[in-house]
Amino acid sequence: MRLPAFFRTLQVKLIIIYVLLILIAMQLIGVYFVSAMKTSLTSNFTKELQERAELLSVLAAQNLGVVGESAEESMENLRVLVNNLFTINGAEIQVLDASGKVLTTSKPSHADYVGTKNTQTVVSRALQGIRDNEEYIIDDDNIRKKVVAKPVVSDGKIVGAIYIAASMSELYATMERINNIFISGILLALGLTAVLGVILAHTITAPIKELTRRATAVAEDGSTRRCPNSVVMRLASSARRSIT
Repeated sequence: MRLPAFFRTLQVKLIIIYVLLILIAMQLIGVYFVSAMKTSLTSNFTKELQERAELLSVLAAQNLGVVGESAEESMENLRVLVNNLFTINGAEIQVLDASGKVLTTSKPSHADYVGTKNTQTVVSRALQGIRDNEEYIIDDDNIRKKVVAKPVVSDGKIVGAIYIAASMSELYATMERINNIFISGILLALGLTAVLGVILAHTITAPIKELTRRATAVAEDGSTRRCPNSVVMRLASSARRSIT
């Protein structure tokens, strides 16, 4: 299929090549930028959860394993820690005993979890003394969450665990907003690139067009002595082909 004559001109070819090169470069930059952004945001999100869980495990160690008259007071302290001091938007925090039983939770809607066992893998690992435990889960509402768990150690013994499940919806919403801004920037840059391409192509092809015009004029006038008309016509034809 033969392209229309307009698309075979040197000026259009230069514009297309220029825009394509810019588009490819921006796509490569975009892939790297989006990947690096996602890695950085996810890493910071996980790091914050790990730090919260680590601090809460230290504070919870002072209240877990307490028996006698102070047991109820210790449980109240755990509830205050979980519900007031360590609230995280869209997250559930659980304090577990040494058997994995939920002692308290930050979500009132999950109050029926209290007294039941959390059997997730990260919890089992934490109760074995492993400190770096994290995984992704998708809950019943199809929301992707990041889960971390830390052991609670008191006097060298594991007396419980801290479990945090935080929704990643806000994180992905932030990444989507940044992606939209980046796409808008690409479209704007491509528009400016096309305009600059037209100017650049015109600058390059203008002298060739002028040469073609003069060669054609000389051939038609037959006023040259140095070149026969046939030679001038060949020059003009060659110049025309160079811009098509």
